[in-house]
Amino acid sequence: MTYLKPSSAFDRYLSKSLLNNLTDYQYVMNILLDVAKRGNSALIEYTSRPPPFDNVKLKSIDVSEEEFKGAYEMVDDLFIDTVKIAIRNIRKVHNEQFRFFSRELSIEVVRGINYLQLVRPIERVGVLVPGGMASYPSSLLMGVIPAQVAGVNEIIVATPPKRDSSLSPYLLVAADLLGIRSIIRCNQIAAVAALAFGTESITPVDKIVGPGNMYVCIAKLLVASFGVDIDMPAGPSEIAVVADGSSNPVVVAWELASQAEHSPDCKVFLITDSEKLVKEVRENLKRISRVTGRAEIIDTSLQGSSVFFYHSIDEAVEICNRIAPEHLSLQLDESLVEKFLNGLKNCGTVYVGPYSPCAAGDYITGSNHILPTGGFARVRGPLSVLDFLKFIPVQRLSRKALRELSPYIQLFAKCEGLYTHAESVSLRK
Repeated sequence: MTYLKPSSAFDRYLSKSLLNNLTDYQYVMNILLDVAKRGNSALIEYTSRPPPFDNVKLKSIDVSEEEFKGAYEMVDDLFIDTVKIAIRNIRKVHNEQFRFFSRELSIEVVRGINYLQLVRPIERVGVLVPGGMASYPSSLLMGVIPAQVAGVNEIIVATPPKRDSSLSPYLLVAADLLGIRSIIRCNQIAAVAALAFGTESITPVDKIVGPGNMYVCIAKLLVASFGVDIDMPAGPSEIAVVADGSSNPVVVAWELASQAEHSPDCKVFLITDSEKLVKEVRENLKRISRVTGRAEIIDTSLQGSSVFFYHSIDEAVEICNRIAPEHLSLQLDESLVEKFLNGLKNCGTVYVGPYSPCAAGDYITGSNHILPTGGFARVRGPLSVLDFLKFIPVQRLSRKALRELSPYIQLFAKCEGLYTHAESVSLRK
């Protein structure tokens, strides 16, 4: 871990942001335009290219009914029950979100002016699910369920294949339990282009959601400039653990390691007032690295991590707000938690106390684990039902109301040099 003062650590974090390299943007743009031009053949080609692509030879990007059926033979009943529990909890949270956000407003602004706000779902959505060497059925649940709750009519999932060109049976079973049949297997950067622009077999979607690596995030940002909505850049993973001298160093170390194992480019921060805790956490991280099956990834990620020392809880809050981490774990004396939360402005999600591991939220609590990274927690929170809803205002004026407001409308229009606007009002006597 690197020991840095808050300001220099934050500057270092920004200077190495994965979304600041213009060369990477051009590289990704060329892929997007190629897929837009060549369609499915480009999807298959990019998936077959050697690393950093998938290095998988494909015959088809589609998933057959036989593959869905065969997946059940490769998973046990406990996994199916686990997915059903996760679906239940995620649906419960997002159903409550829908109940809150979907209420249609109807108000009389002033006498004679009626405002109605309709709430409608987006029609077509693409959900990106990481895959390949790993399997993330949980990300499928997190992307699909809020869209289904919102009433999205068509959902298409895109995920990369395994080395033998198959898809994870865990992913296919999770998709089947959600009633999802539209799945394409291909490289994820190319998938963003296919979902955004369409191919000979894929109809363009209205919005693309889901996590991905640096290049997938860039691809999403680029297609957004072509009029395709996105949720956010979601990835690589980030965690900040705020821990004082009362914290359990074993718990702190495992929280840091649990996010560091995602990929070598994860961002890991320890914010503390205790040098003793830092030393103990480092020793525990060494032990964790020796027993985990992802030691190389964890070690590489931790080499780029940072320690922030604070002198007061207010300073700890300030550090956290400046980083705006994806995950925030509060391992503090309980008497300090409320004060910290009251000052907290920027982060993707918060886990409080030694019995609230990030992994619980990743899978089973019902909260969504598709979260803003790279500082985007300053402007938004997790994926939610709201990402799949749109508001349509309906306005109705009476003749009397228009007559009374006409002078003010015309004045605004003439001030802006829009005389036809003014005339369109004055003629309606």
